[in-house]
Amino acid sequence: MNKKKLKRINNHSNTNTDNIIDKKNKVNKENEKLLFRNVLNYYLYLLNNDLDLIYMRVAIKKFNFFLKSYPNSSKFQEVNRMIYNLYYKLENEEYNRSKLYFSLHRYESAVIYFQNFLIYFPHSIFKEEILYKICISKYNLDKVKDFFEFYKEYIKNYPNSANAKELRYLYKKLIENE
Repeated sequence: MNKKKLKRINNHSNTNTDNIIDKKNKVNKENEKLLFRNVLNYYLYLLNNDLDLIYMRVAIKKFNFFLKSYPNSSKFQEVNRMIYNLYYKLENEEYNRSKLYFSLHRYESAVIYFQNFLIYFPHSIFKEEILYKICISKYNLDKVKDFFEFYKEYIKNYPNSANAKELRYLYKKLIENE
């Protein structure tokens, strides 16, 4: 094969490759825009409606899919902010649901919800109150061994909190009765 023909084939090949890459980039940008609009619409709908928490989890999954698909997107920070807002809303809804069982004196159900809450939100701002309510629930259910377990965790993490004094009193009361 002569050099001119090889050069022509090579130039033609590069031009086609560049065109394919340009087309893929345009398609990717269009897909990114469409996916972002879809996720944004879902987000706005959730903010204006009190829906089942499952929809919030679905939205968070959609946002994460967007971030994984387009890690260099100009919308990256905005999507992260929306995820944070939904996560915060989800955390509050779950906390209120858990607290409801406690306030209705349905302590077994409350404990289950509180423990699940701590699994999903281990660094929650509600963690201290939840551990306290688990202790109170265990005390009211006469589950002494479980009370001691959660009491130790509570005192270890929050020794100077307002609720620690009450839990210490309940602890001493249980020790005296044994």
